[in-house]
Amino acid sequence: MSLHVECGAVLTDGYGRSLLSVEQGGGLAWSETLASAGTTTNTVPAGGPQLVLTLTAEVDMWVSIGASADATQNPRRRLKAGVTRSFLAIAGHRVSWAA
Repeated sequence: MSLHVECGAVLTDGYGRSLLSVEQGGGLAWSETLASAGTTTNTVPAGGPQLVLTLTAEVDMWVSIGASADATQNPRRRLKAGVTRSFLAIAGHRVSWAA
């Protein structure tokens, strides 16, 4: 059971719509794999281009993104196994997951 998290830059059109992926738009700021339920040690850095958090789940899980992320509490989202989803990132935010 694990969650892989990538934080990277994207190129947007000024309206928040992504034009290029993290790989094409500006590169990876950091990545982290959480082998068990918990919270990332990395946070979204301040300054620079628009960043996104891309999450890939190995199993169905709850995820939370925020300054005090806690996937055992609301607000949280359900992430299905094998699905990759991207979310706009805010400086100082972390990612948490729980079964």
